[in-house]
Amino acid sequence: MPWQSLGSCGARTDLPWIGEPEEVGPWDAESMRSVCRACPVLAECAAYVDDANVCAGWWAGTHRDPAYVAPVRPGWVRAPGASEAAPAWQGVLPLGGVA
Repeated sequence: MPWQSLGSCGARTDLPWIGEPEEVGPWDAESMRSVCRACPVLAECAAYVDDANVCAGWWAGTHRDPAYVAPVRPGWVRAPGASEAAPAWQGVLPLGGVA
């Protein structure tokens, strides 16, 4: 498809676009959603996956495997030692790590 060369995902080979659903962690999923949201050919991609009945890989903002269950979105928690008066936030990574 000619529109595919214009996709934002082509430059992001670091993300698991064709990974098995269980290999897609929360930060990867959020990163791919973000890339898709800003993609200039998102509409064309979405139309293609609907027309072609794509059922694998990450397309148009979501994993197309019918068995895919989206991981819990990464979030933010109050950093240790922070208070209501002086909040400080840190990212929560999978497996309990922090950003």
